[in-house]
Amino acid sequence: MIRSIRLALSLLSLVVIMAVPARVAACSCMEQLLADAVRGADVAFVGTVSGTDRPVPAAFQPGADEITWSWEVERSRDVLESNRIDLVAWPDDGANCGVSFGVGERWLVIAHGVEGRLSSSSCSMNQRMDDVEPPVAAEIESMLTVAPPAEPAEAGAGSVAPSPPILFMGAAIAVVAAVSGWAFLRRRA
Repeated sequence: MIRSIRLALSLLSLVVIMAVPARVAACSCMEQLLADAVRGADVAFVGTVSGTDRPVPAAFQPGADEITWSWEVERSRDVLESNRIDLVAWPDDGANCGVSFGVGERWLVIAHGVEGRLSSSSCSMNQRMDDVEPPVAAEIESMLTVAPPAEPAEAGAGSVAPSPPILFMGAAIAVVAAVSGWAFLRRRA
């Protein structure tokens, strides 16, 4: 009888072990101060998510692919080449250290260069700025003081070129003035 119980328990243990998924994910982050995270980042900025390269899956949906998040940068720790940044991150599935950015949301983003591109995770200490406490907002503001350069205006934006009829009239007036001046000078001579 005891032998049968041991055999049954061994088989049950084997079934339980085999039922565990092959991929077990867990997120474990090193504790650090926000100021240390900002100082240690390759890029730190406050910005708003302007879009993604694919739809963001529902939270805690396992197996999602990396997403490229596009940002409009408001201010940063260092001088940036542009006021737009793209970074790659895994969407949050509850165990992968992914992020839960939403289009239109304003965040403090702490990113690191990985394989030639910027990346971030939930361990980076990103902070949603829409509901951050005033003391934390003041601390972030003191660390990120550089405004990014404005994007260059598109050709013709900001300036108005004269229309062809106005250019023609201007040229006609210039010709009449030149001929009149020549005639006046010729008469005096």
